[in-house]
Amino acid sequence: WSYVVFALGFGLVVVALALFADHQRTHKEELETRENRLSLLQTLQTETRASYQLLELLTLALREILLQTPERAGVTFLINRGKRQLILGATANLTKNETAHLEHFTLDSNVVAQAIDLGDPMIAGQFDLTDAKGMPVQSRFQSSLVLPLISGSEKIGAIVLLAEESRAFSRTELMYLAPVADWVAEKIRTARLTRELSLARTELEQVTLRQT
Repeated sequence: WSYVVFALGFGLVVVALALFADHQRTHKEELETRENRLSLLQTLQTETRASYQLLELLTLALREILLQTPERAGVTFLINRGKRQLILGATANLTKNETAHLEHFTLDSNVVAQAIDLGDPMIAGQFDLTDAKGMPVQSRFQSSLVLPLISGSEKIGAIVLLAEESRAFSRTELMYLAPVADWVAEKIRTARLTRELSLARTELEQVTLRQT
């Protein structure tokens, strides 16, 4: 019996150590995720203190996100609801042909449109490209991560990260990049509202001058 008790005790110790190690690893990943998120947001906030045009902001955000993984590619889309299209905003590490194929993206039945409609980031597999006629084109990207750009009820677009290897993106990566996409969406919405307010003020001033 002493041997059985010893074996059970030893087994419990091993299980306890394994659980402790798993907890420590999870805690370390959470801390790294938080640090990466805060670092990236701080960099973006610092660099965008100057006045940026919309496309410049999208290019800057994409560049900073891909800074630690230069082997990956990326693209940002903006929604054109009237034409049911995803308008190409910025690209990184794509060929001319790939960029041209991405100019024909629509809001119909693709992972980008799905993520925007659901309002949630998505990790997906192969990223399909299409030609001008909507026919599928062979893609080198076996993994994709879609970060929708949504501010309140306004669906603005998406940031899409692409990788050649399969299963390149993790839930941890999604967790620290999602707040960055939220920040970019708020920045875009604020810029749009500021521009609309400026135009309204200009129009009001013109009306006032005509009436005097």
